[in-house]
Amino acid sequence: MLPRSSLWFALPCAALLAACAGTPYQPAVLNGNVELPPNLIKNGRDVMVRQRLMDVTGSGGAADVLSEQFLNNPKRTPVVYALTYDRRAVHAGGHYEVDSQVYANGSLRMQGTTMLTGTDAGLPATADVTPQPIAP
Repeated sequence: MLPRSSLWFALPCAALLAACAGTPYQPAVLNGNVELPPNLIKNGRDVMVRQRLMDVTGSGGAADVLSEQFLNNPKRTPVVYALTYDRRAVHAGGHYEVDSQVYANGSLRMQGTTMLTGTDAGLPATADVTPQPIAP
C-alpha cells in the first residue's frame, strides 16, 4: 500500500496520463512545390525557403502555426516541401494558409500564399505556391 502522501502525487499523474492517452497525435503531411525563378538559385546566392502551414480561421489576431519547415540552398526549382502537422488541428470549414517566404543573402525577396479549406478528411494532400517578388 502506498503512503497517503504518495497518493496525492500519484492520482493527478494518473489523471494526466489518461487525458493524454485519449487524444493521440495524428500525423498528416501536406506536400507541395514552391516555384522559384531559376536565376535566383543559380546566382550563387545563399537562399532559404521558409514554409508554414497556418490556421487563419479566427477573426483578427495572429494565426496559429501548425507546421514550419526551412529549406536551405535548394539546388533546383520547383523546391519540394513536406509539412507534417497534427490532423486533429484541422476542422471542416476551417481556413488554412500555406505561406512561403524566400530569403536570398539574408533579405526577404519573395512571398506567396495558398489558401486551403479544411474538410472532414482534413486538408488536401498537396498545395503548390508561387511566391511573388517583394518590392525593394
